[in-house]
Amino acid sequence: MRYFLLFTLAAVAGGCASKAGGSATPLTADTFATGVTQTYCHLDATCGHPAYSSEAACIKASGPSTLAASVAAGRAKFDASQAQACLDAIAVCSGTTTAPPACVATLTGTVAEGGACTGGEECATANSVCNSCKCKAMAADGAACTTSSDCYNYNCQSGKCVAPPTVPKLGEICEIQVDPNTVSTVGCDTGLYCDTTSKKCAAYLASGAACKDWDACAAGLVCATDATGAGTCKTTPKVGEACSSGSANPCGYFDVTCVGTTGAQTCQPYVYLGDACVPNQCNSGLTCDPTSKKCINAPAAGTACTDSSQCGDGGYCNNSKCMGSGATTCS
Repeated sequence: MRYFLLFTLAAVAGGCASKAGGSATPLTADTFATGVTQTYCHLDATCGHPAYSSEAACIKASGPSTLAASVAAGRAKFDASQAQACLDAIAVCSGTTTAPPACVATLTGTVAEGGACTGGEECATANSVCNSCKCKAMAADGAACTTSSDCYNYNCQSGKCVAPPTVPKLGEICEIQVDPNTVSTVGCDTGLYCDTTSKKCAAYLASGAACKDWDACAAGLVCATDATGAGTCKTTPKVGEACSSGSANPCGYFDVTCVGTTGAQTCQPYVYLGDACVPNQCNSGLTCDPTSKKCINAPAAGTACTDSSQCGDGGYCNNSKCMGSGATTCS
């Protein structure tokens, strides 16, 4: 089963301690899920290269957890005796994407192969994922595969599923051709990024340095591109300051976006359901309603359409169906 905790472990790197610690009060599924989010967001803010503008913004962007609902519905079992050990284990900066044993033991899925699910933690079979709202077994390491999407660890090489590579260090390979159609970038160790030209881990670049990769610049900097497409590491613009949507990550953080008309664009925080908005300012899964000027749920992926304007911010109409818009929700 694929655990929701992996998103936490994949996003942190380095060597700092977090605010998490032993708790005298036994954790519930709900408070455990909250603890995971808080731990991740604290690590994001303190481990050297934050993805969000603040801990509070990170927590807000994470949204509500469905874990408690999964446990209440009997689709997963929660082991409170393992929960605090799991939080303690993930409360340090680390480049690993492997869930600690305590985290694996905290949740046990009960949904059989082919059964309805809302997340991978609900699936009972080893190496299974929640695919199109159904539990589906994936090939284990060593099994035959054609593409990486066949494998539980999403890594098919030479016709066999293999374990993910260890976290690469300075000068080590970080971009691999996992199958004829897929290139995978492996997260580098603390203070490094994956240079897609050399395909090796390199040190973050200083202000004024030429850059190509969106994540190449040191904390507090963005790789800003000019009209020719050339990139330079520059100070991350603050909310309200000018930006250019031609850059891959123009405002530097996942919770801030570049909006407005060409030549008059500024960095603005993403907004949420019911909030006032301008086009392309609503958070993932939402769209800015042109009539009310407020964020509403975007059409689900697969919704019938005749024009891309019907598919919301970031969505498009392809073969009469919305693509890249609101995510399909399992229930």
